[in-house]
Amino acid sequence: ESVSRQPADESPFSQPASDAEDSDSEADEFGLSVVLGQLEGAPDEEVQEKEAALRLLLRLRVSDDALGTVAWRAPLDSLAALGRETSLGFLAQRVIERWCRPRGVDAPDALAAVASQALFDRAFA
Repeated sequence: ESVSRQPADESPFSQPASDAEDSDSEADEFGLSVVLGQLEGAPDEEVQEKEAALRLLLRLRVSDDALGTVAWRAPLDSLAALGRETSLGFLAQRVIERWCRPRGVDAPDALAAVASQALFDRAFA
């Protein structure tokens, strides 16, 4: 299997979470689209490339305008559905939680919706 698995008590991050969350980098619609394009364009076996893109997304501050105009949920949702036991799932869920929290969206509810949608999509694909 190409998805790396992490023990439950280990983080797949190579840096402390506080460093990632304190970034001053801000992404507009174009920047967000570029990083998401890298994430979506990476072959499934390129886990490290996808992890790097997710770490970058985690460090970015993204405006409400960018989040409202760029289709960011689909690529993150599909990776989040892999589960927190995988490095890609863990990182994708962290990005979703970080972007939802300041906007008053309950991330666990959002993640439950992600899982439900992923199951629905697989059932009717």
